[in-house]
Amino acid sequence: MEQDSTANPQTWDWRPLETRDQLKRNALPRKCNDCFWAGALVVAVLATIGFGIYGGMQIDWSKGDGKAFFEGKNLWKCLLSVVFASAFGIIFAWLWTCLLKSCAGTMVRMSIFTYLGLKIAMMALCFYVGAVVPGIILAVVLVFHLLYFWCVWHRIPMAEATLTIAVTQLRKYSQVMWIAVCACILTFVWITTWIFADYGIMCLFGFVEDGRYTAGNDKHSQLRSFGPWIVLFVQLIFLFWGVMAISYIVHAICAGIMGTWYFGTSRKRTVTDAFIRAVTSSLGSISFAAFIVAVIRAMETMASLMEDKGRDDENAAAVVIAMCIGASLHASETSSSTSTA
Repeated sequence: MEQDSTANPQTWDWRPLETRDQLKRNALPRKCNDCFWAGALVVAVLATIGFGIYGGMQIDWSKGDGKAFFEGKNLWKCLLSVVFASAFGIIFAWLWTCLLKSCAGTMVRMSIFTYLGLKIAMMALCFYVGAVVPGIILAVVLVFHLLYFWCVWHRIPMAEATLTIAVTQLRKYSQVMWIAVCACILTFVWITTWIFADYGIMCLFGFVEDGRYTAGNDKHSQLRSFGPWIVLFVQLIFLFWGVMAISYIVHAICAGIMGTWYFGTSRKRTVTDAFIRAVTSSLGSISFAAFIVAVIRAMETMASLMEDKGRDDENAAAVVIAMCIGASLHASETSSSTSTA
């Protein structure tokens, strides 16, 4: 049987000093993996922008009677609400990093106690209103969480030290915070563009007329016929794909900065180098990972919508099936997010 030569350390091209010098000068050759997925992401972004422009052209921005969502005045109100919510999120994230830097261990413990407190409150509420089965399920889940937290409690000091180091080093490079703020703004722009794109596609295929869905104008309009259902599912994939790609790019930039700090290869262009790597040689891998999570999240969202529709239609079988599918997809998303992180 042939043995893989890479399994023998004596055959490795091991030149640590030269490699470190190349890392410090950002001259280490890097291969761009998953080029197809990088191109696919670019095509998806351009297509969404195109349909978004078309959708915006179909809207009468002077109308708004409080009934149809895709009427100008109603859209303005929604967008302003999202802007204020995004601004609050940015401010909260900044304050959270300040707290983590000063008292990471306390924040970790508070998070655990808060999570357990909410679980206990939900369990007590279920028993109080007579929902015995959900209360028992929450009690079982609570026991497992208590066991887990008991097992990892002694590792909190290590987590505290790791968080403190990470936050301190990232705060050292102030450009990272601005990149994160830009990513938040870009995410808002992407979601807004996606809303217009979804409306544009619906108009293009005749599923919407005068700002209202032809298959009923309620919250389940896009689930009442096969065509709008397919469009919604594909559009949800595009939505989550863009959102996750932006998030993973920021994650890759932070990882690149921490990597250069760990190996002692930091320089003045550390943030710029990390950004360039994230949007060039690493973009394909980021896009592929984001696509996997996006498909799972789209399916999970569709299952949640079908569950909600089943409840409104009093279809118990549809509700149970949707809940089972949603639970399995949530587990898949958790494992996928862990592996891609």
